Amino acid sequence: MIRPFTSWLLPRYAAGSLPGPLRHLVQRALDRDIELAAQYDAMRRAERVLAGGAGLSAGQLDLLLAGVLEQTDAAAAASARQAAGGAAWMPASLAAAAAVVFVVTGTSTPTSTTEHHGLGELTARSALMASAPLGMRVRCVVNDRVVGDATAGARQTGAELDCGQDGLLAFSTTNLATSTRHAFVVGVNDDSGERVWLAPFPRGSSARVMNAGVADELVDVLTPMASLPADVTLHLLLSDEPFSSADVENRLSAAERAAVPLKNLERLPVDVPVQARLTVHRAP
Repeated sequence: MIRPFTSWLLPRYAAGSLPGPLRHLVQRALDRDIELAAQYDAMRRAERVLAGGAGLSAGQLDLLLAGVLEQTDAAAAASARQAAGGAAWMPASLAAAAAVVFVVTGTSTPTSTTEHHGLGELTARSALMASAPLGMRVRCVVNDRVVGDATAGARQTGAELDCGQDGLLAFSTTNLATSTRHAFVVGVNDDSGERVWLAPFPRGSSARVMNAGVADELVDVLTPMASLPADVTLHLLLSDEPFSSADVENRLSAAERAAVPLKNLERLPVDVPVQARLTVHRAP
């Protein structure tokens, strides 16, 4: 059976645009998966036909590539329900995940432009944002298969996920409201309390836009478990207003200067209406 994750990566592998870890993953899959190798050969034949000006229509090419893009993993495509609130999370395929990048740990002190909101205002906005399913799912991918997942969001504030040393974390977001939301994730080392910046949400970036009415939309970057601490709590920060990593860092730095330990906090001292936690444990 063709595995969906490596199947979707074939066009990028053929184009030479995959980073080393994923390129090696596809190479290994091609060596052991006859169907995948046949699909790759068919794709390259189609490319050669197009390069030679032969008569393969755009529609025919679309049909060929659909065999790659429409592969779905049963574990990822099965409907799931959010543990709290009972809201359905739409099916999804790992066919939208793309490149593995890096994780950076450390601190800095950029300036912040975020206006500080009163607790009452934040509480009211939080209740409004929680009226529709809003949150994030994190999947553990090992050898291009989903072996576990956990969800946290406006209706589920805490979750845990075990993932092996060789695993990759794939993030997806859901926003079934009628308004745009903004999401950022920052990790805290459960042992040292040090901040952990994940590649999908790097330091120096803005919060990701969560378009209205979108369910289980996969973020196009994966995080290798080998780059994470053994136990790290991912803090999901959600807002109805744009914000940036500089805003997050400024508030966290201020808390540390005030001797507030970041580890074991249920809510970080960051002025966003909705926060949720998802603790990831690196399994042996």
